[in-house]
Amino acid sequence: MATKVCEACGRAIVEVIETSDAPGQPFQVCFECHHRLTYGCLRPLEWYNLATIHCADGRLHMYEDGNAFGSDYEVIEPEKYPVPTFNDVKDELQSLVGYFIAWDRVIDDEHIPALLQFDAADVVDYLDNLVRSTGNSGIEMTAYAICAAIGTPAANWIRSRWNPISSSFNALCIASARCLPEGEGLQLALRYIDTLEPRAQAERATALANFRAPAVLDWIASHIELPMNKSQWGKVASSSDLDWDRTNQWLSQGRPLSLIAIEALLHIYDAHTRQWSKVQPQLLRPAPTETMIDRLERYTAQDDVPNVKNKIALICRGIRELNG
Repeated sequence: MATKVCEACGRAIVEVIETSDAPGQPFQVCFECHHRLTYGCLRPLEWYNLATIHCADGRLHMYEDGNAFGSDYEVIEPEKYPVPTFNDVKDELQSLVGYFIAWDRVIDDEHIPALLQFDAADVVDYLDNLVRSTGNSGIEMTAYAICAAIGTPAANWIRSRWNPISSSFNALCIASARCLPEGEGLQLALRYIDTLEPRAQAERATALANFRAPAVLDWIASHIELPMNKSQWGKVASSSDLDWDRTNQWLSQGRPLSLIAIEALLHIYDAHTRQWSKVQPQLLRPAPTETMIDRLERYTAQDDVPNVKNKIALICRGIRELNG
């Protein structure tokens, strides 16, 4: 049997096998690296090597750009053990995937050409084997992020991941929205959510915003009894091609749909709320500025709760600012 090499330093033999956050995927390290792993003082390259295998979660979380912080122990000669750059890894598939795993599944537009240089089938096969062999949810989420970047060529694999579903629901929804034909991913997501008990349905429903589809608005209206706060409902609605006609309809129907409409408009028009949104939602087919403001102000006559009035004032101010 071949001697296993330490996952961290890549030089010494494995002397310690210790449980990680992923069942069935323990840390396999030498004595020295085990000491540094235990006390949070891994060198940058040692941290990176482990993170490419195990993700930068759990015991590898207390590092920034591979540099330890919060440890009482000194990191020995960190400058001699730098982490690889993107250019160092971009031309070899295994190294590139490891890079994305280590850096918390962030795949920017600048990374996509590097992925597209490889045959999509080879990428998907590699990801499938990696996900199946590790059982690591962080690696699974990275695989979905990579597929989202690849798009349609990953459709069959993403489709297969819906049965059975794993814990990486939001990441799978993002990939499904990018890889599958329009409407298919949403139907798979809704079919899965409808099998859950109400509290679990509410927890998963926020992921529906990834599909940016009006059909989600119909689903919200028919599942309004779920235990989900109105701000979360509003965030999903604002990202689902909400238009003024639907907003006006919900305002006319009164609570609870009117409150969701107000929360959705807050996500669209309030500057403070917008600054925390990764995706800037927009109201489709808006009515003229004064028409919308008049309708909202008339709503306060039937629902004059101070909190509602304050939110509508913020929305009206935002409408004027954005529409000039």
